[in-house]
Amino acid sequence: MLPINSRVTISPTVVSTKAGEDTLVHNMITQQLYRLNDIGTRIWELIDDGPTIDMIVGIIGAEYKLPDDVTPSQLRDDVMTILADLHRHDLVVASPSS
Repeated sequence: MLPINSRVTISPTVVSTKAGEDTLVHNMITQQLYRLNDIGTRIWELIDDGPTIDMIVGIIGAEYKLPDDVTPSQLRDDVMTILADLHRHDLVVASPSS
């Protein structure tokens, strides 16, 4: 799992485009295409701004009305899972926060 204080950036081998509320992400090396839903799209947009993972979690929590049964730690785990998947597919690069 990625450290919560890491910064993630979009890989230079990736291109993306909006498709309605979703985002299509193409890894030009593997030729794989990925579709991000609306929350995945918002995370993708935030990655482009360069915040830490912890900041991304805070922004998503503030912007989306979460169900009462979703705890802050569950939100963090869900965002971390999305980021780990993006990282595993070489769509983002993680680096230590400075």
